[in-house]
Amino acid sequence: MPASFSMSMAQLDVVLEELGLGRFVLPFEIPTVGTTITERERHCEEIWAGLADRGFARGRELLRDYEQSLRLWATGDFVLTMEAHEVEEDAEYLYRGAWNSRLGIVSQQRGFDILFEPVYPEQVVTTLLGYLPSLPPFPGRVTTSSTLPPAKRPDDPFDEDPNNLRLGAAARFFEHPLARLGTISVTLRDDRGKPQQKSVQWFDSLQGRFMLTTDRFPDGEVRRTFTPTSGSHLARWVHDLVEAARVGSA
Repeated sequence: MPASFSMSMAQLDVVLEELGLGRFVLPFEIPTVGTTITERERHCEEIWAGLADRGFARGRELLRDYEQSLRLWATGDFVLTMEAHEVEEDAEYLYRGAWNSRLGIVSQQRGFDILFEPVYPEQVVTTLLGYLPSLPPFPGRVTTSSTLPPAKRPDDPFDEDPNNLRLGAAARFFEHPLARLGTISVTLRDDRGKPQQKSVQWFDSLQGRFMLTTDRFPDGEVRRTFTPTSGSHLARWVHDLVEAARVGSA
């Protein structure tokens, strides 16, 4: 694997197409350039020339290490993404990590560039979660809020708009202003090779950090669990999903 490197969105647009990987590599939005065949071809020539000048390619072919890194990044056995929103700055920060049994890679967006950092597989989760600022857990205990559709219990405060839910004891988590919030998602393959995605939300308030997991049941029940955490519970949540997938595919 190469050392840390970066590629622009314009370069990734061309390279991912050449490798047959597509441009939909969440959580990033990679625009395409060129509205006509002629414009597209001219753009591709400029991109490949620039990559060759940087020592990334020969002709229209990436060097092996860079191709291997991008293939892992786009189609790893395990993929971890994180979206973070800074409330006061109204700024978005995007991250993606991927790994298999041998290699790992972590990436983050900086302007119109994606920065890539090859790591060991076991370092992906720690590295990605390390982008979160250090913060103590929100004070208090784990709290669960459960709701049922009106058809199951007419007096239940269920509403399709989550902002209208009466959270009961869990409402205390939102009594203080939020500094940042975001989503962490894990994509892995089930025992039939089909991609499955699970997500968890996290919040940084002025009192500390907490995470929110949501479980939906066949009878319509929606159960939300609020867990105070400095970040260790987020890592445990990812670890448990990955281990369950490994056991299921063994």
